[in-house]
Amino acid sequence: KLATNLFPYGHRVECLTIEETVKKTRDLINDGADTIFEGAFEYQNIIVRPDIFTKTKNGTWHIIEVKSKTDLDSRYYYDLGIQYFVIRNIGIKISKATIVHINTDYSKWRKLDLKKMFRPQDVTKEVLNKQKSIKNKINSQKMVLEGIKPDVEIGLRCLDPNMCPYTSLCLPREPVFELKRLTNQRKIEFYRQGIVRMKDLPLEEVSKFALDVSNWVQYKCAVDNEKEFFEPDHIKNFLDDFFNPLYFFKIYYDNSPIPYFYKTRPYESIPYLFSFGRWEKGKIVGEKQTLIDFNNLNGYDEMCEKILTTFPDEGCFVSFENPSNPLAKELRKWSAKKPSHRRKIEHILFNFRDIDFPFMKKNYYLSSFRGSHSESSLITNMFPALVKEQEGLIKEALKDKNKPPMEFRFGKNREVSIKNKKYFKDFGRLGLKGIRLLFEELKSKSN
Repeated sequence: KLATNLFPYGHRVECLTIEETVKKTRDLINDGADTIFEGAFEYQNIIVRPDIFTKTKNGTWHIIEVKSKTDLDSRYYYDLGIQYFVIRNIGIKISKATIVHINTDYSKWRKLDLKKMFRPQDVTKEVLNKQKSIKNKINSQKMVLEGIKPDVEIGLRCLDPNMCPYTSLCLPREPVFELKRLTNQRKIEFYRQGIVRMKDLPLEEVSKFALDVSNWVQYKCAVDNEKEFFEPDHIKNFLDDFFNPLYFFKIYYDNSPIPYFYKTRPYESIPYLFSFGRWEKGKIVGEKQTLIDFNNLNGYDEMCEKILTTFPDEGCFVSFENPSNPLAKELRKWSAKKPSHRRKIEHILFNFRDIDFPFMKKNYYLSSFRGSHSESSLITNMFPALVKEQEGLIKEALKDKNKPPMEFRFGKNREVSIKNKKYFKDFGRLGLKGIRLLFEELKSKSN
């Protein structure tokens, strides 16, 4: 919707049914509208909805598709191609097709400059070149909708640029495609050799495939039909590096495509909530949730100041942070600007302990992780009750005003309301709870 502000006199089509939307779009064109947002066109039961449809000076029309990606992807040519095909076949002349995507070089100053933030690229030639193949693609899509399984062999197209979400219809459980850190070409080579499931990979031949530790644990769980794998000695060695006083902390980041704050760029990681507490006798005490205000001109500086104020001079600090994360980078920059804080910053960074480490190394692994060790994967598969708590908080907070995440996060004019503050603090507590649960689980497996 933000890109439509580039056309201040456009008409947005908002109807309850697709039939009403098609009719409203047609009426707007007949009434002389120059720009239409999210209108609908239908041809042979194919319905398309261009993001922006605007009339040129010579009376022809210009299709504009807005993408939140940061570069031009050839898949978008088909997206615009099908729109061109439908609209052209109902008698409307189109002279230009454009993809508008995010410009990551843009840095926001006082006001958001949409002309600089969005990068338009003329793809008319590419869209016209796709018209010959569009009809064939439409026919094959109709076959899929009619329930006729295409007689097409699995290949790289199923994995690149992304894995097809329907591979489960073609492949058995625990397919070799799920092995992490293998190239797509390698996965297809396995498949063509008849190695479809991980179990199909012969144990005596594993060495020649040069599987790393991550692959090996996945493979072992599949072959032995194990749901859980853990190495107590490795986990114990990891935990032996912890010491008292022990603190848990979590920083929440947002990477919106829209840079809301001064000197920030699209998709830049913006910390907005800092949660901190001390581990003592099996529970977290002295919890503190702090909102980081990026409305001022030095948001990162404020973040560093609050962290240095909150963190004690001595301690072991446990989180999903590591020395390469945004927090560590900003603390190092702050250290260069404030030499008097250098010693404390070095102490904090040296005593970071990444709770993800044993999961990344596959010292602890569940088959439900499917090779992943992300925070989301760990919490979702290990502590579903915690996930329900988080989802409940989000639903409650969004009940009154259905705002986009960033709008909700910072409220009107980026000022957080009292109600939102309560949400943030509750969510921050659940973040620390997740780290505590992971810590306790690792302790139980190290015995």
